Amino acid sequence: MPTYPNWVGADHADDIQYVFGKPFATPLGYRAQDRTVSKYLIAYWTNFAKTGDPNMGNSAIPTHWAPYSPENGNYLEINKKMDANSLKQNLRTNYLRFWSLTYQALPTVAGEDNIPENKVPEDSVPENKVPEDSVPENKVPEDNVPVPPATDSE
Repeated sequence: MPTYPNWVGADHADDIQYVFGKPFATPLGYRAQDRTVSKYLIAYWTNFAKTGDPNMGNSAIPTHWAPYSPENGNYLEINKKMDANSLKQNLRTNYLRFWSLTYQALPTVAGEDNIPENKVPEDSVPENKVPEDSVPENKVPEDNVPVPPATDSE
């Protein structure tokens, strides 16, 4: 189980071990509170997999997980002590606003109809053939790697 300073919280993909029940499979490496969080995550994911709604299904959940929308900003804070107060709103709104605006401002890739002149459409290249002008100078495709000449010492 990874140990982080208190301010870090969960790291990317840390939830996977809890979703698949690792705190139950290797109990010596986890605390009782880790098994509680794992139980909650298994219940939400199982319900969602069965019904498309994490709140509906045979698995008991600690509290209702309301859907997110840009208008309400709902999110569920999943931890060892969950109740109705675990449903929160507007997590890191300033970061979300920054990345949303930044993403929208990024340049777009040309559409299929706008193929740059130095590119050849994939469907016009015969199978197993590389157009000569598509290989940069001094570069050879991997399947045509030249074999170095034998030396006298061999």
